[in-house]
Amino acid sequence: MSAQRPEPVPSVAAVVLNWNGTEDTLECLPRLALVDYPGHEVIVVDNGADPSPQRKLLERFPSVSYVGTGRNLGHAAGNKVGTQYALSAGHEYVFVLNNDRVVERAVLREAVAVAASGPAIAVVAVEIIGWDDPACAWVAYGQVTYRRGRAGQGHLESAWHARCATPASTGAGKDRTRHRQGRR
Repeated sequence: MSAQRPEPVPSVAAVVLNWNGTEDTLECLPRLALVDYPGHEVIVVDNGADPSPQRKLLERFPSVSYVGTGRNLGHAAGNKVGTQYALSAGHEYVFVLNNDRVVERAVLREAVAVAASGPAIAVVAVEIIGWDDPACAWVAYGQVTYRRGRAGQGHLESAWHARCATPASTGAGKDRTRHRQGRR
């Protein structure tokens, strides 16, 4: 009797954009290293930080892929560089994460499960909670209306206190990231 092989899991790249926020990035990366999803790669895109954090990041996190842009391309273009790098490396999913976030262990597993649950799902967002107040949702979700080409926030299922500025949803499972506001 032969042992059954586990089902292969889709590969995921977590893209972390850094621009003059090296201390935030150094706080973000250890939590990404603890993520319980096999087959994920962490890609740090240095969006022209001055001074360059390359040596410091790679000394502490040698398994991280480091991509330098040479100059600040802006948030969207910097993430595009990381996304293109991830897709050219053969990853099936790209998880874009701001460097001032920390994640829970199951974030990729939960997000991939939602993304893989139907062919009409193109984007999955996770709930972002307050750093100092985890009971408060900072950002929870959004929705896209393809026919009108509009994106915006919507209300799916409130699970948080009314004093929070943004209504929360269950997002991708029950997983979430934490945001530290006002670090820079």
